[in-house]
Amino acid sequence: GVDGMRRAATFDYALVISDVRMPGLNGPEFYRKLTGLRPSAAGRFVFVTGHDGEPSLGDLLARTGVPVMAKPFTMRQLQEVCGPILSAAAA
Repeated sequence: GVDGMRRAATFDYALVISDVRMPGLNGPEFYRKLTGLRPSAAGRFVFVTGHDGEPSLGDLLARTGVPVMAKPFTMRQLQEVCGPILSAAAA
């Protein structure tokens, strides 16, 4: 999370895919910091997690409104979630 934040602070990515649980700076914290720095990143963020269905996690993620993909996910699921974000960024 810390390394991702450092990189995202210096480059405006078309899409940011972040794990929810990371050492040092978790996904929701990363999201809040990044969107504070770059508000446009809010619509270009996707979370991935292996802890899908955990009640406290679900509440936290619901507050962000960020799409969440449960691991493991397929390439088709990745395309369905990320494709529209990338298409909008290219437009």
